[in-house]
Amino acid sequence: MKTWLLSLEEAAQRFLVSPRTIARWLKEATREPAKRAVGCLVNAAPPLRAYSHVVRDLVCTMEALGFGGSKRIAQTLARSAIKVGTETVRRWRKSKHRPLPAPASSGRTAIARYPGHVWMADLTEIPGFLRIFSCFLGVVLDVRSRMPLAARLFANQPSAEDVGALLDLAIERHGPPRHFVSDQGAQFTAESFRARLRSLGIRQRFGAVGQCGSIAIIERMWKTLKELLGVKRLGLVHPSDMRQRLDAALTYYAYLKPHQGLGGAVPAEVYFGIRAAYLDARRPPREHSAEPVDPLLEVPFLDPAARLPFLVPRAA
Repeated sequence: MKTWLLSLEEAAQRFLVSPRTIARWLKEATREPAKRAVGCLVNAAPPLRAYSHVVRDLVCTMEALGFGGSKRIAQTLARSAIKVGTETVRRWRKSKHRPLPAPASSGRTAIARYPGHVWMADLTEIPGFLRIFSCFLGVVLDVRSRMPLAARLFANQPSAEDVGALLDLAIERHGPPRHFVSDQGAQFTAESFRARLRSLGIRQRFGAVGQCGSIAIIERMWKTLKELLGVKRLGLVHPSDMRQRLDAALTYYAYLKPHQGLGGAVPAEVYFGIRAAYLDARRPPREHSAEPVDPLLEVPFLDPAARLPFLVPRAA
């Protein structure tokens, strides 16, 4: 403080401790100037709530709220500037880590070298309550960033014109890609759809027949998106309800959910070229403090059903 002419409040902010703690240290150093250290370093005087204890409690809360596995929790914390190793999270959760298998590749899909280079599209069926009815969901995805570019619900099996309209929506928002990859469904192999791609100068590529790994990126997104939508637990009662859920789930997937295939970044950061939030994460200090430490972050939800949790700094 003397070297840099810092005030009590400025020093507290710089070293991430409370002003009361620094004031107590200064008082102790003035009272006993012969001491080489101030503060309780070994024998903690209760009440004690270290920074690491707060983070550990937060990890347990995140597990209970369904943030995901150890790596996902560590990546989510890193996006909020708290750097904790996956092994530490796993130890705190006291559960085994089961890494996801690497997706198989058929070798027939174009390699995405930058956002907007290769797009991928697919359709999936979402069954309704007791399978009385169902709807179909179509998504256009940027392969390099995993960013969902356009999505639409269809009451019936979509036609080539419907899929073409979805593609037009994505192009209107983001411009045309160089390559377009899909399976060999009737909508994508129809001459009208292929002619649309040729007129836009887009090269069409197909995944291998019967090999789900050929479009593994979007198939992995289907699994994640259906979990976020709560299809298995809640079912589909009405298409309007699913549209509201879909908007929230796509926002969560694109802007809030760390992606393991992107090293912990979210798709929007890679697609728009934004510095990933996890790169600014810091490891919590190991020192113990006699001062009680308040929780660092709060856990709000993006949806009314409380299925999409995320972290925000706790208000002072």
